Amino acid sequence: VTMRRKRCVALFALSLLLLSFPIVGPAAWSAERAVSKSENRLTAGELLHGWVLLFDGATIQGWQTRGEAKWIERDGMLEVSQGGPGMLATTRAYTDYELRAEAWLDEKANSGIFLRCPLEGPITGVNGYEVNVYDAQPKFPTGSIVGLIRPKRTFKSVGRWASFDIKAVGDHFTVSVDGMRAVDVHDGRHPSGVIALQYSGDGLVRFRNIKIRPIAVKTRTNIH
Repeated sequence: VTMRRKRCVALFALSLLLLSFPIVGPAAWSAERAVSKSENRLTAGELLHGWVLLFDGATIQGWQTRGEAKWIERDGMLEVSQGGPGMLATTRAYTDYELRAEAWLDEKANSGIFLRCPLEGPITGVNGYEVNVYDAQPKFPTGSIVGLIRPKRTFKSVGRWASFDIKAVGDHFTVSVDGMRAVDVHDGRHPSGVIALQYSGDGLVRFRNIKIRPIAVKTRTNIH
């Protein structure tokens, strides 16, 4: 009788222990996988309209570091938090295109998405266009094209993923942040060049879902 009682007590304790753990079924696991699979992928519609991934979520193939920043791939993101100031630039130049990317910064970081920059040498706001990703910049905050135009509304990139949609067609540039138009401007100084991601040397910067749709000359009027 004593042995039976001990077994019953042990089984009862085990059942209570098992009930204390959350039940994660196949649906929950599928949902988690679905979220991860949605990053750094192209939809059927994007493929049909000529979108191309610039970052595959696993390697930095097609990119090169320029400067001291130590960019790495981590958990499907391009990430940098070490080294000095520097860029991560595409290895080829682009002329007319629509570019999409998501950026996440901590409160110390200062970043930007540079357009039409030289294939070699330093990349600056003078030899290319900088779409700023830096909320605290007083004159040209997040969503601005530095030196040209700033948005009338405020956008946030600190501690959250901010999405950028940038069009560069001829001398016409538009920038939207989180689906809202930030700036619209014309400037013809730099007709072509690489795309680059900036690290100022402080804080944590992350990018993901970087994709591009090259625009042929005959469709340049479709920028809107």
